[in-house]
Amino acid sequence: MPSRLIDVGDSTSKTLLLYLTNDVSVDYVALSYCWGPQAQKQILTQYNSSEWRSKGLSIVPLPRTIQDAVTVTRGLGLRYLWVDSLCIIQDSQEDIEQEIGKMQYVYENAYVTVVAADA
Repeated sequence: MPSRLIDVGDSTSKTLLLYLTNDVSVDYVALSYCWGPQAQKQILTQYNSSEWRSKGLSIVPLPRTIQDAVTVTRGLGLRYLWVDSLCIIQDSQEDIEQEIGKMQYVYENAYVTVVAADA
């Protein structure tokens, strides 16, 4: 399991929560995509990780690709989504190395992987 997933809530929720898996196995959707310039504005950092766990992250400023992945996740009746920019702490070399080491398993164990080849 990845260390973190995004809890997409239900179809009315405008806020996403960061979910710590603690190696508990749950079904999740994995997103494979190329980051665009807007993605750089919304990444998980050591600074915002505790806030995202408690208060959540607004879906509104997220890139359309991630918003669409949230919609697909909800449409499949699933609650969790893995997105590298939101689930790997981008300013922690230790976390990057640990989580990138799991990438094969993140995609392999996902319920489904959504590939966004073109925005």
